[in-house]
Amino acid sequence: RPDASLMGGGSSAPSPTHSELSLAAGQVVLSLQADEDDARNARQTPQELTRLICEEAQRWAATQPALAWMSGWPPILHPFGSSACTLAQHGSDLDLTLLFEASAGQGQWCRFSYDAQRSLITHLHRVLLGARQSGDTRWISVESMLNQRQPVLRLVDARSRMRVDLSICEHLGLANTAMLRVYAAVNPNFRLLCLFVKHWSQRRRVNDVSQHMLSSYAWSLLVL
Repeated sequence: RPDASLMGGGSSAPSPTHSELSLAAGQVVLSLQADEDDARNARQTPQELTRLICEEAQRWAATQPALAWMSGWPPILHPFGSSACTLAQHGSDLDLTLLFEASAGQGQWCRFSYDAQRSLITHLHRVLLGARQSGDTRWISVESMLNQRQPVLRLVDARSRMRVDLSICEHLGLANTAMLRVYAAVNPNFRLLCLFVKHWSQRRRVNDVSQHMLSSYAWSLLVL
């Protein structure tokens, strides 16, 4: 900050001390942290989605000749992202990915092509829209976002107003989430600083992948 006395504007206010800045930053972080309502919504929303999404995904897979070899692999919803690694803010979105896993202990995972992901997202979108038209009021909106690097089905929960982004076979996202969860467990200050930097980047409008800026995950890596 320029010295006002050198600019003919009289004496400037004293700069805040390190302890004052730390206290102010701590208060900001406390106001950002997810609360018990957020945690409950993050648990309940996947449970409400699991039966419908997983049954429809398995029904879709049975109609795909190229996927006949994975017949019998149960689809499972997995949370990832900030809500799954203790870096979520109050009111954060929920990221879920749908995986097809082999029987326990085999260590086999199914990866879908981009076209297969688009096809499954389109199918799930059609099913959920049909459910809404038939009187299912659990979702305020249902939107398919197909022209992205990763096709996504976006829902808004009517009960919690939580936005849910559902992707297909996001294995890298799960691995990234696991890494951040370990760092957050090893050093609690990492989590606090990530929350502060995420808040700062959002306020400065430099946290938006759609605008060719860094993502929250990238900002977390810079914290590391």
